[in-house]
Amino acid sequence: MTSQQCPICDEKMKNTGLCGNTWKIVQCRTCSLAKTIVPEAGRHDDYYEKDYFSGVSGKDFFSDFMQDNDKKRFYNILQKLDFYKKDNARLLDIGCAMGDFLVLAREKGWRVHGIEKSSYAAQQARSRLNADVHCGDLSEDFFPSDYFDVVTLHHTLEHIEDPVRDLSVIYNWLNKEGVIFVEVPNFGSLESRIYRDQWEDLRPEQHVSHFSPRSLKKLLEKTGFHVLRVETRIIHPWHSHCVIDYLHMFTHLFMNHHKASAESGKKKTIAGNHKNHRSNLSGIVNSLSWLLFRPWTLIEEKLTLAKRLIAFARKL
Repeated sequence: MTSQQCPICDEKMKNTGLCGNTWKIVQCRTCSLAKTIVPEAGRHDDYYEKDYFSGVSGKDFFSDFMQDNDKKRFYNILQKLDFYKKDNARLLDIGCAMGDFLVLAREKGWRVHGIEKSSYAAQQARSRLNADVHCGDLSEDFFPSDYFDVVTLHHTLEHIEDPVRDLSVIYNWLNKEGVIFVEVPNFGSLESRIYRDQWEDLRPEQHVSHFSPRSLKKLLEKTGFHVLRVETRIIHPWHSHCVIDYLHMFTHLFMNHHKASAESGKKKTIAGNHKNHRSNLSGIVNSLSWLLFRPWTLIEEKLTLAKRLIAFARKL
């Protein structure tokens, strides 16, 4: 079972009221880091094998993720990382899945390496890249000290049991003034606060840690990094998916009856309903999305309430 001690502040974490039959979310009142408490029997490492990536089962979260995070997002990240690229610069992607980001990074001139927990995805990445892709959890023995110019974690840190330990390993792998890029779901987002235990990015069977802008900044500082930037972003605010997200979110906020007797049934259908709303309405509202919702997305990002949380930090 996950410890209820905050790995950043060493303080006892308190219940948030978010819970299910086999899990609960606790949170540090000092730094705002939240953790999922689940018995070992409740963890599902099989989520990260073939079915998760190929879409042949109902637990195919990776495909949903990639629909909202296409090449444009990866190119945008690589464009920002170009500032830190030197000749023969090395980039490590932790949680690299089947290597989509690494393929694009190589096209941009990076010497690429990967780490992936899933043996299936790691093998796929090796086949695509003919590159060094380690399989398993982080081990100090994977790479020498001062080896990488950039390390990236795309929706990986929330899966890690001991983020302080793993970020300390990453710090050692980076060369002087090397940069780490982190992207995670924003536990402090407007969506998280409205949907509560029905938030689609909560995923307690998979996500061990839940970060807000404050807790992510404090975690990076605790492990020795100088934080360059922490911000939140809407995924593709010009896309109809964003509009459907807002319509669904505000409908949920103002029309949900919060009947305890019906909650268990709602939890099982919310993700499917979310997809159906997107599919049915996307063609209609796509042309209106920028006009109607871009001003709100700018406000949401400015207040660090947007759905995705990103950070850039440097080794000193």
